[in-house]
Amino acid sequence: MGAVNTHRISYHRQASELLKGKHGSARLAHKGWYIRTFFSTGIPVLCMLLILQLLQPVIARAQPQGKEITGNFKHFELDKLGNLFLIGPNGSQFTQYNKHGDSINHYDNISSYGQITSLDVSNPLKLAVYYRDFGTIVVLDRFLSPVNTIDLKKAGIWDAQTVATSYDNQYWVYDKQEARIKKVNGQSKVTFASSDLRQVFDNGLDPVRLLDRDGLLYAYDPTYGWYIFDYYGALKQKIPIKDLRDVSVTDGILTARMETAGGSRIWLMNPERPLTDPVQINLPDSAVKTGRTVQKGKTDTIRQSLFLGTTGELLLLTPSGLNRLLIGKP
Repeated sequence: MGAVNTHRISYHRQASELLKGKHGSARLAHKGWYIRTFFSTGIPVLCMLLILQLLQPVIARAQPQGKEITGNFKHFELDKLGNLFLIGPNGSQFTQYNKHGDSINHYDNISSYGQITSLDVSNPLKLAVYYRDFGTIVVLDRFLSPVNTIDLKKAGIWDAQTVATSYDNQYWVYDKQEARIKKVNGQSKVTFASSDLRQVFDNGLDPVRLLDRDGLLYAYDPTYGWYIFDYYGALKQKIPIKDLRDVSVTDGILTARMETAGGSRIWLMNPERPLTDPVQINLPDSAVKTGRTVQKGKTDTIRQSLFLGTTGELLLLTPSGLNRLLIGKP
């Protein structure tokens, strides 16, 4: 196969500043077979050498391996080890690719549960496949073999739009009927329940995404915006940004995609600096041309995006496959 389909758009200084660490040094983002790690030339040479020495094994793993993945996929997820999980067009099965771009495992459970609602790969050894229609979480091992099934109905939860793996290998769920954040263990029992959030928000929440990151629980409701909670269900912060897509948290930065009349934009915000305007990076038409199956002058529809943090890279899923954009310095 050829190299991963790669495009570059102009360097965005605001994005670089936003993604710098507290001491001005770049932090490492996700690692994977298609990720190239680099550092800003503003870092002092001595600090750079120290960082390179400390991270040498990680950087060696992160070098691009030269394979591309093409095809019709509905969604993808990337784990901490650089494994890529691509859900097929029928939404009921997915294939795992390692960091070299090789297909290594396949999962298909359509006969039992149908379409996948969400896939959480934050723990590479215990993947969580959620089927909302059945209120069921199927837990897979690293070979994509089922090792546990969690029935949310047994936990008294009848309406949960999404779930997330917690820091202690349990599962965060927002119970819409009771308007409570709950944690469910592997025996389908509730081990934690927050207070009724209708006491804080008139109508409660309706999050489409939950994320456990860096000691906080992030919830995104497209009708309002971001809610950030601690592990006890106490609200720490609200950020009223509606209608974002592909929301994620990378290196402590909130990331998403916006669709406007003028086209697609990548949206970035540091929640520690809420008074600072979010960074928005326009994606020109040329950024989503695949050069493979699209007619000249036309572009692929963006199905999903994922910003990878300080590497300055963006993954775009289109009907032709996975594309990589470079938003950082050459």
